[in-house]
Amino acid sequence: MTLDSAYKLLGASKEDSDMEVKKKYHSLVMQYHPDKHSGDDIEFATCKTQEINSAYEIIIDSRSGKSKDFDWGVKVKVTYNRPPRPKGRTNPN
Repeated sequence: MTLDSAYKLLGASKEDSDMEVKKKYHSLVMQYHPDKHSGDDIEFATCKTQEINSAYEIIIDSRSGKSKDFDWGVKVKVTYNRPPRPKGRTNPN
């Protein structure tokens, strides 16, 4: 799913605030949630809810600067070298 199709699915635009996008997302999830449907509609509602969740995740990731395209799974540990502690007790007097 592309970013444009994600916005289209949620009925949002790039100019909408994060809160507006979130409200549209919640509205659609409530509308298509499988617990609100019965019979054959449950399978459709489940698929639709998954699509809505994916679209919202794509939009939020794009706005926060995260991109799954560039996640190579590399974790970098940053360490800080502290100066050595003095040996023994030091008396300020």
